[in-house]
Amino acid sequence: MNWRKGRNFIGICACALALVVPTANADQRSKDLVSMSIAHGISSIPLAKRVDVYANQTLIARDLNAGEIETRSIKPGSYQIVVVPTGQPPVTSNQLIRIPKLTLRNGENRTLALHTTAANRPASTVFTNRTRTVGQNMGLMTFRNIAQAPTVGIRSRGELLMKPVANGETESTGLPSGDYNIRIVRSGTREKLTPNSMQTISNKPGRNDMGNNRIVYLWGSEKDGTLDLMVQDVVLGLD
Repeated sequence: MNWRKGRNFIGICACALALVVPTANADQRSKDLVSMSIAHGISSIPLAKRVDVYANQTLIARDLNAGEIETRSIKPGSYQIVVVPTGQPPVTSNQLIRIPKLTLRNGENRTLALHTTAANRPASTVFTNRTRTVGQNMGLMTFRNIAQAPTVGIRSRGELLMKPVANGETESTGLPSGDYNIRIVRSGTREKLTPNSMQTISNKPGRNDMGNNRIVYLWGSEKDGTLDLMVQDVVLGLD
């Protein structure tokens, strides 16, 4: 399982200054920005295993490997998103994914998930991440199925935690703080599809800690035996 997440590349190039906002005083400006994450879940296409991601010709994720998540704070607006093999320019004929227009608004928290279609072609899904706290001593668990895999169930402590999650879908549930030994199974069975994983839902006392949204992505291919998990944490607040 790859637990690498949230890598920051500040000042990738001078042109990025118009798009990417430095982290200083981020708390004061967070409502005026967009948190944009890229979750790379393509493992079955050799050219797509390491990618660069551009927004309006600006490099926002560099050399992202399959199984990694990178998060940036960017200005709101409308962007053309292009995903290319690492080291190639956005105008290359080898574009893997192109989103003609993605509109991002103030204060949003979004994840661009890179995955494949049933025909094993590069594709993407843009998710909106929940950021509002769900209650005292609670957090959220979100599960997203971006794998070439069947509908799955998410089990822990002897029960299903949420509705079954089909390919391309997302489900969330509020949970009390604690550690959860998660078992991903084929829907309607107890057949395990990946090794168990320990996921932590946290909510510590204090004004600035109102819990986390633990987002778990199933990616890879059941057919190829490459199913795996990657994890993203989003801080919850009052908004």
